[in-house]
Amino acid sequence: MSLYQLLLIIRARKWIVFASLAVGLLAAIAVNILMPKQYTATATVVVDSKATDAITGNILPPPLMSTQLEVIRSHRVALDVVSGTRLTESPIAKQQFEDQTEGKGSIKDWWADRLLLNTDVKARRDSNLIDIQFTAQDSRFSALVANAFARAYMDVTLALTLDPFRQTSTFFDEQLKNLRANLERAQARLAEHQQKYGIVITDERLDVENSRLEELYSQLAAAQADARDSGTRERKAAEYAKAGRAPDEIPDVLANPLIQSLKSDLLRSEAKLKESSAIIGHNHPQYQKQKAEADALRQKLDQEIKYAVGGMSTLSSIHAQRVEQLNRAVADQKEKMLQLKGNRDAAAVLRADVDSAQKGYDAAQARYTSTTLASRTSNTNVAMLNPAVEPAEPSSPKVFRNLLVGLIAGLIVGLNLAFAFEVFDRRVRTGEDIGAELALPVLGVMDGRSRPGRNLLPAMTGGYRLLGYGRPKPA
Repeated sequence: MSLYQLLLIIRARKWIVFASLAVGLLAAIAVNILMPKQYTATATVVVDSKATDAITGNILPPPLMSTQLEVIRSHRVALDVVSGTRLTESPIAKQQFEDQTEGKGSIKDWWADRLLLNTDVKARRDSNLIDIQFTAQDSRFSALVANAFARAYMDVTLALTLDPFRQTSTFFDEQLKNLRANLERAQARLAEHQQKYGIVITDERLDVENSRLEELYSQLAAAQADARDSGTRERKAAEYAKAGRAPDEIPDVLANPLIQSLKSDLLRSEAKLKESSAIIGHNHPQYQKQKAEADALRQKLDQEIKYAVGGMSTLSSIHAQRVEQLNRAVADQKEKMLQLKGNRDAAAVLRADVDSAQKGYDAAQARYTSTTLASRTSNTNVAMLNPAVEPAEPSSPKVFRNLLVGLIAGLIVGLNLAFAFEVFDRRVRTGEDIGAELALPVLGVMDGRSRPGRNLLPAMTGGYRLLGYGRPKPA
């Protein structure tokens, strides 16, 4: 079927097409009249992709826009919108809930789901802007809910950011109590140990005791040397006595200054006595006096020699006792040093426990402070860019679009009806229709408005064909 034939069919069935167009237009007008007016308000928020942490100042990773869209569409945000707009306090809202659900369920959840059905969230391409649109029959209510969704989204975003910090802060608050108790117990143990053993400055006291031990070692060495010397002298005196030699021949006795002085005095007294014996005789009083003096000196010398010999044994015993005393003192000092070192080591362990507990407490305190500050911040990476305003024009119904759709639909239906009628009621519109139906060549078409011969030319195939256009007569 050619285009010309189609045009002829439409021309013949034009009233069907016109009627369908009229019906489509009337339907569009009815829709525009009967449909309730809907108003759409739009609130625009901006998501900062270069937000920084309020505490550390570190740049946070950019948020995923798809995640942000799902957060806005979440039931939690819708519940905050219901609470923020006090929708459940409205008698009309309560009546609608009762009529729809017969009072079953939660009115807040029901209205949150209904608000989400009329909410459309879109992210602008190649930007960080999000449009929150809400459609309602009341223009003021649409703007109110759109702004409520934007504010609830910002509040939920802030809560999602702060909740982990609040939970962490609560955790560290509990841990700080335990760490503080551990620190106090460690400090108490250290103080008790220091007070019990008198440890104030352990290193200085250890140095004093170490110096005292060194001094005892020096005294012990000197006493041992003296003991060896006195023992040697005592053995030599015993050897002289065993050999039958006189005590005054012992070198230590000879070296005694007092004995040497007494010997000198005795020699002089005996010389005088010998001289007096030759001059005045033995019976002279002066001789007797000098003899008595010489006897006294000899007796004293013998006594001093005896003391000197006995003193060597006594001195050896004294030196041995001194060595024994110093050995005990050194042993006691060593034990005291060991005890002091043990106390010092125990104090060092307790000090390490205190330092460890202090470090743990300080670290937990720092984390607690940072998380507490972070949990109290009001900064978020979402901000309101354009709040929704009450729309002046309805967004639905769209009059021009509905009319255009009605016209197009009516035209399509009319054309389909015209072709359907043509199929069931076939008419001859052109010469080609006769040729197609009768399988005969068409010589020409007679048109009353055309001059004879105007549209006829010999056909190259042994016949004639129509070159012009005319109005064919119905068969």
